[in-house]
Amino acid sequence: MEENTQNKKVTRKVIHYLIANNIIKEEKGRDLFNQTGIYPNEKKWLKFLNQSLMILGVVFSVCGIIFFFAYNWADMHKFFKLGLIEVGIIGVAVFIYFKKTETFAFKIGLTALVLITGALFATFGQIYQTGANAYDFFLNWTLMVSIWIIISRFPPLWLIYLILINTTVFLYSEQVLRNSEEAELLVVLLGINSVTLATWEWFSFHKEGFFKNRWFPRIVAMAPILILSILTIYGIDDDFNHWTTILGSILYVLVLPSFYFIYTTKIRDLFFLVLLAISIISVIDYLIFESIFEDIEGFFLSGFFSIGMTVLLVWQFVRLGKRWKEDVN
Repeated sequence: MEENTQNKKVTRKVIHYLIANNIIKEEKGRDLFNQTGIYPNEKKWLKFLNQSLMILGVVFSVCGIIFFFAYNWADMHKFFKLGLIEVGIIGVAVFIYFKKTETFAFKIGLTALVLITGALFATFGQIYQTGANAYDFFLNWTLMVSIWIIISRFPPLWLIYLILINTTVFLYSEQVLRNSEEAELLVVLLGINSVTLATWEWFSFHKEGFFKNRWFPRIVAMAPILILSILTIYGIDDDFNHWTTILGSILYVLVLPSFYFIYTTKIRDLFFLVLLAISIISVIDYLIFESIFEDIEGFFLSGFFSIGMTVLLVWQFVRLGKRWKEDVN
């Protein structure tokens, strides 16, 4: 029995099993919890506090700059406004220059640099009133910080960059391509976010360093699934008369089994299955309520369907999660 337990990966469940069967004493079990990192030690707590305080410092500093300008805008000369922000940029740049690129201080410093650069562009636009569209502001901001994003290897900063790209595309469509269809914009945003998600998951599957982090792809995946759901609903409304709704609906049908296969066999992640379930329930509910029964019957039928499917899926996901844990242990 001892040989079998030694070959197992030491997890919380394994340690509890050893204690419950009197293979090890409780004191030894507590030591194992600390040694394996299941319980964070003093060093991990200090690292967590240090990083949390750095994040709070950056957030409060950037907010302080914004509110300082908002309150004193009329009393400050334009050169003082620009100079103050540039001094902040230089100060942060000097700070991160003396930090190693793999340290958290370097990465959080780059994040501050990106945010302050955005404040600089916003201040410049307010001072000189160039008449440029809002998309110009986000486009220039995105281009200016691109090299910092590439070298950062910091997922939160990559998420900010992705938001900037999506915002730029959205504003360009609204302010320049004024006659463009909303569905066409959704197709473009679908492509951007899908490529981002696919790239991340490819590296994640091949175990490439920090790409194993799961919170980033979970946030990004919300966009393509939401967009595909909206395009499918648009297709139900217009009887699939536009190429965008036809394309969106075809992709939706293809994505459902693909996501299920990938996230149950290759990269096990219940979050994506939950997203798919919510999307499917929403689309079918809309189909029932708008296309089949448009009266009170449709309202009640869609409600009962949502409740029944939610209960069934929760039960299935709990079973699936337990089975995955047993496979790991």
